Amino acid sequence: MKNLGRGLLAATFLATMTLQATAADLNIWWNKSYYPEEDQQFDKTVAAFEKATGIDVEYTYYTNEDVPRKVLAALTANEPPDLAYAFLFDLQHTSRWAYEDQLEDVSDVVKEIEPHLLPSAVQAVNLLNGATGKRSFYAAPVAQQIEHIHVWKDMLDQAGVDINTIPKTWEGWWDWWCETAQPAVRKATGDRQKFGIGHAMSSSASDTIFAFMMFLNAYDVQIVDADGKLTVDDPKVREGMIKALASYTKPFLNRCVPPGSVNWQDSDNNVNFLNKITAMVPNPSLSIPASQLNADDKSIYKEKMITIEWPDKPDGRPIEYIASIKTAVIFKNSKNKQAAKDFLRFFLKPENLGPQLEGALARWFPVDQRLLDTPFWKDTSDPHKTVEVRQYTQRPQSVWPHVLNHKLIQINAENAWGVAVTDVVLKGQTPEQAVDTLIARLKTVAG
Repeated sequence: MKNLGRGLLAATFLATMTLQATAADLNIWWNKSYYPEEDQQFDKTVAAFEKATGIDVEYTYYTNEDVPRKVLAALTANEPPDLAYAFLFDLQHTSRWAYEDQLEDVSDVVKEIEPHLLPSAVQAVNLLNGATGKRSFYAAPVAQQIEHIHVWKDMLDQAGVDINTIPKTWEGWWDWWCETAQPAVRKATGDRQKFGIGHAMSSSASDTIFAFMMFLNAYDVQIVDADGKLTVDDPKVREGMIKALASYTKPFLNRCVPPGSVNWQDSDNNVNFLNKITAMVPNPSLSIPASQLNADDKSIYKEKMITIEWPDKPDGRPIEYIASIKTAVIFKNSKNKQAAKDFLRFFLKPENLGPQLEGALARWFPVDQRLLDTPFWKDTSDPHKTVEVRQYTQRPQSVWPHVLNHKLIQINAENAWGVAVTDVVLKGQTPEQAVDTLIARLKTVAG
């Protein structure tokens, strides 16, 4: 086993790439975790695999942003790794790679665990190959993430407002944070720079995409049909998009979101919330409470900060949570595909994948239902995981539109969703104008 560290310098990448691919029986590029426990568990899994199989593994950790960049360069040079995993693959590349016939069919691996997988995970890796015109399993589902909502309960308590009085349905729920919570918090703290909502309003943060997708779900907007065809020419779809965009930008226009949110990167909604600038924040993982899990003040995680569910749709029906399925892929031109499949089978065993996700401190949620019957996920004393488990297992889910139409990967990459938001909050466009621009872009890219 050789661990080549936490990422290679770009200057030496191409020079060492061929050496890496031939120096071992299996070459893996893996997303470096946000938590050392997750990486340490992967180290153990690799060592156990080598001991069990006699296969020599060479693996390299890369940062969240670097894995896709390195893989793209490797594909161009026709020297891809045997196996790769990245948190951003599903949002930026996997379905497009499958359509372009660059991925190995891993149906033999996925079908072994398919009976145990959540339906959303199965659908997310059943991808269209443009060369064959057929769908098959071109990626292995590892974990998933959806949108959560975190609240400073102690801030609301100080302000004398009871979160249990918040309306259950959409408009009233969002208005409560601006019309009830924000003024009460500002009065109690004497700080006019406290805000009710911590929405990202930028075209550079993926948080904007995740959250805006939930608003589209609230208004029953399906960008594509079951066959992946755009539906945006349907007047009802356009109307739903306008309502979703108007609802998303309303708090900012009503000065209920920090003005700097128009420039936020992915970490900034976390930072503003943890600094108690915002009373509530949507976030597509449990990374915010996880950051306080080992804090000296244990009451922050257990009592002061809470995780709650999203409100119901405007018509009172439960909202669907859009699930982003984290994927591992084997490339069609990989040199050691059978070894890669053997490792993938080994890694996806509950006894290996389970501790991996636990090491991520619940940032990622299992797609294998067998893992839910473990003490870690059944821990009802944890206020955040309890809500998380309910969201994933008892609430309806939907897949991202790019699973059905691979061309929408480009829309994610350029964050056209966030551009529509900034067209309203920065350029002063109406939601109708911004949506028409978005629709035109969708038709150009994915029509």
